Amino acid sequence: MTDSEIPTPEEELTEEVSSSEENNNEELARELIIKEPTDFFKDGDPALIVDRKMRKYLYFLKAGKNYKLRGGRIDCDSIIGLAVSDTVKSSTGEIVRVYRPSFEEYILHMPRGAQIISPKDIGPILVWGDIFPGAHVIEAGIGSGSLTLGLLRAVGLKGKVTAYELREDFAKCAYNNISTYSEELASRLEIRHQSVHEGLHEAEEADRVVLDLPDPWNALPGAAKALKPNGYLIAYSPTIRQIDQLVQAILDTPEFSSPDIIETIQRPWIADRLRLRPSLRIIGHTGFLLKSRRKLTRKEAGKIPFSEIEKPEEHDAGRIRDPLA
Repeated sequence: MTDSEIPTPEEELTEEVSSSEENNNEELARELIIKEPTDFFKDGDPALIVDRKMRKYLYFLKAGKNYKLRGGRIDCDSIIGLAVSDTVKSSTGEIVRVYRPSFEEYILHMPRGAQIISPKDIGPILVWGDIFPGAHVIEAGIGSGSLTLGLLRAVGLKGKVTAYELREDFAKCAYNNISTYSEELASRLEIRHQSVHEGLHEAEEADRVVLDLPDPWNALPGAAKALKPNGYLIAYSPTIRQIDQLVQAILDTPEFSSPDIIETIQRPWIADRLRLRPSLRIIGHTGFLLKSRRKLTRKEAGKIPFSEIEKPEEHDAGRIRDPLA
């Protein structure tokens, strides 16, 4: 190689920069391909519309229809075929953004037949109540289906939810909400139109029993029969009087352990370019959550009754309590 053919340091640097630019362009091209929208709205899909003031509207798309927004209307035809999370103009020219609703957004805006259990309580019920994939969960009081949806998502493909609901209008509303959200989830749901107090005595063995009833204490005998040993009874009750009566009944029922009770409070924060502080409005009390574990009694375990092992003196009668009874 002659001296004229040997590249100078400046030429080597130029080649390196050029090669680096080509690599960057290739990476950018790959990113653009990856980020190209692949999810589009179809006729019948739920769509969450968010306006400039962050107001949210949940609608189910239907070709040829239009829906009312604050200060205007939106045509479904302008959303059908639109990429998810893209923008569209309302009848007044306001630009709104259209998303697929999250689980939380869906249950907060879906049609209601009865008051729903709120997302802030559904989360603790699923985790604190240890709802696991493959579980069989019995739910009493399906309401509008918000908790049922959470249970179905948690039990997975091999799990099952059996829901008891006396009111047919509530059951129909809940099933419509669940099947609209996911036909696959709805296929793992069995709804029985009967009193849970009767149904629990006939139910197949369950891993969890979840009660949302005005009188959950009346369901304890059936829950004790339906639950597997080590299974959980979980109850949602709005008032302290209900919880107090349920606690007393559980303490008098040998098949259940001493209950745990929690309450959740949700305090949102405002976060924008100027403000970062707690919101003036919080989501306060909605209900109390109670949990009690199904245990084996000495009789079920085939053990000698405690009273036959050690009999207390007459003056001590009633003081000694069998910790395993």
